[in-house]
Amino acid sequence: MEKVKKNAPSLQELNLVDRFLFDEVMEDSGTHQDVLSIILGRDISLLNEPETEKEVRISSLARSIRLDVFAIDENQDIYDTEMQKVRKPDLAKRSRYYQGIILLHF
Repeated sequence: MEKVKKNAPSLQELNLVDRFLFDEVMEDSGTHQDVLSIILGRDISLLNEPETEKEVRISSLARSIRLDVFAIDENQDIYDTEMQKVRKPDLAKRSRYYQGIILLHF
């Protein structure tokens, strides 16, 4: 059984940028659909349940990626919803890499 960290925040102390709470909330297809609709400014109808922490590998020689929340809509559009708690300078480069892997895989 996994041990709980003594300094781990309680559920009341978490907010949406915390990985655990973000994953739990976005696993609900209705919530994820609403979030995507608000961000993109159009209705989104997801085809499947969102998958959190989805790992995508295209080759044993290439690096795999782990998508925070992965979903596909009725038009076969793919959504990778990522949460960044801290600003990182490589975000644009990593986003392009993720997009390339997604295009190769799906």
